[in-house]
Amino acid sequence: CECNQLERSDPNTPSESHGMAFWALPRGSLLELEKNLEIIRKIRKELNIVDVAHRLLKEPKQIKPKKVKWNITYQSFYTENDTDPSLKISEKYQVFHCYSTSHHGDVFSLVKDYFKYKEGKEMSIEDVIDYILKEFSSEINLDDMNVTKKKVTSTVYSDSEREYIAVINEIVKYSSYILDYDVDGKSGQDFLNNRKISKETSMTFSLGFVSNSSKLLTYLKSKKLKNLDYVLEKHHIFFNDEFVLKNRLLIPIKDKYGENISLIGRKIDDIGEDVKYKFLMSSDSEGSLRPNDFLFNFDGAINDIKALDNVYIVEGSFDVFRLREIGVRNVVALLTNNITDKQIKALKELSVSNITFFLDGDEGGRNGYKNIFEKIAKMKDNNQYQKSFEYSFRRIYFFDDDDYYLKKKDPDSLFIDKDISSFEKYKEKFKDYRTDLIRQNLEEYEKNQISISNLFDSVGEFILYYSPNYIKEIEVLINNDAEQKSDDMRIFKAMFVEDEDVDSLYLMDKFSLEQFYAKEVIHELKGFRSNYLEYSVLMGEVYSIFNRNLSQEYDINNYQQLNGRRIYSKNILTVEAYEKETHNKMYSVELDYINGSMGVYQRMCSEKKGKALRDDNNFLEIKYFKDISKSNKKDEAISYIKEIVGEE
Repeated sequence: CECNQLERSDPNTPSESHGMAFWALPRGSLLELEKNLEIIRKIRKELNIVDVAHRLLKEPKQIKPKKVKWNITYQSFYTENDTDPSLKISEKYQVFHCYSTSHHGDVFSLVKDYFKYKEGKEMSIEDVIDYILKEFSSEINLDDMNVTKKKVTSTVYSDSEREYIAVINEIVKYSSYILDYDVDGKSGQDFLNNRKISKETSMTFSLGFVSNSSKLLTYLKSKKLKNLDYVLEKHHIFFNDEFVLKNRLLIPIKDKYGENISLIGRKIDDIGEDVKYKFLMSSDSEGSLRPNDFLFNFDGAINDIKALDNVYIVEGSFDVFRLREIGVRNVVALLTNNITDKQIKALKELSVSNITFFLDGDEGGRNGYKNIFEKIAKMKDNNQYQKSFEYSFRRIYFFDDDDYYLKKKDPDSLFIDKDISSFEKYKEKFKDYRTDLIRQNLEEYEKNQISISNLFDSVGEFILYYSPNYIKEIEVLINNDAEQKSDDMRIFKAMFVEDEDVDSLYLMDKFSLEQFYAKEVIHELKGFRSNYLEYSVLMGEVYSIFNRNLSQEYDINNYQQLNGRRIYSKNILTVEAYEKETHNKMYSVELDYINGSMGVYQRMCSEKKGKALRDDNNFLEIKYFKDISKSNKKDEAISYIKEIVGEE
């Protein structure tokens, strides 16, 4: 097929300019491009970043077991003043992070940055791959490469959806080649150059361009795809014999498995009134392939997100490109200024502590914050907090900068021509959403702009559930302005505190108690309620720690309460980790919510492979913490739990 042998108009091919022995860039063949992409995939799969770090950086300063998130430490090559070695390697997630400079990346970034900062040599992505293949040829098996037509293997899709995905995969493959290596892609490449998007980013995200519809159609027919004509017609991929995203930059949207499920077509000029973005999507509106059900770059960022325990959420794909260009890799995009239920579900699956929203500075972005936070910050169902989600995201941040909103910027425009150090300076402008909302409403109440009832409607539940310390502050505000707020104390007590005199009347009648004893019981109950909420949050943090560090090898169970009833055998809250293979309980954390003590149980090894241990409670190491309601005891317990599961 002529589409498999497209001619290059530029004789100075990348392979000629780099003189590579192993990394043979395309000389006019899509088959060669497929081989090169397969090489990149095999490097990521087969080459351990630990081996590369050892070759470049020699002996590490510290080595810990593989289960520790950041298990290997080196002296940083990013700075000469790294007195406390700060370059960490995560063998578990195959990434590195420099805590002195915030540089972060995978094995390709490590090689590129080492030669740039240590040797003063700039390397292209082709140079990096050439170096890796020469230096680590024994670790990468190129003999079993398979570049035949990729089959869609995910079981979550129907047969018709798989046929559609197969077509999208071929469009991505073809258009990526055209963009990078063919004269027909020059307009798209010029657009990326003007936007200062590197070839490395273009390759990472499989960006593409199609300017000749007939060539694309000929190529697709040559691949002998199942039901091709039906798929093209059903999903409106062509209209009047023209590819619907012709002369647009093509940006693939992938699912969490890396399957191409949709395409964005980005307009590359300001001519005409056509919309800036168009989507090529499945016409099955009730199916599994709607673009707004996915987080852009989720598949590419998941290891970085889990390693750093934080995810940045932006609006657009170019925001992702820009942040990745400067070294921020734990970022995904909504592709809009709102969030869908399926995107929320994907975020919950990450089990990370921090979620940071970095939306555009226009009106849509500002409104987006409000809409999104109303969905995820409370997460209420039948007036009960969905605690599992709150455990995953104990902190929800947003970007707050007057100049950013005044000039209606976005992350792409803000960080063009900047580096990771600039991003670090902007981190102080991220605010905790719940805390900020409470403060705003308290200020309005203090200025008599809202009533105590309005205050409770807006943030009362936040205060009661997350920040009960604000209750005293509200009481002070009322007392400071007693004349103006004389009626507010009654409403305040009804909403934020319980009237012990009234409540005691019920206990006196129900249990024949003296009033002083009834009020004492009520007082103790308030303390118990406060402690129990804190205990629930604490065990939520334990659950999150287990999920982050053990979920690949263990099943994590979290036993708390259901509709006010105990669902465990004692007065305890429990988080447990079971080996997936043997179903043996290897870790258990139990918090007695009556006496305020915590037990941490750890079995050092499994004694019977494939069978459950007979004595399920026979743990080899046990540590107890008393007075767990005290903050220093909580910190001590959390530090110990992180230590035994390997989290720094």
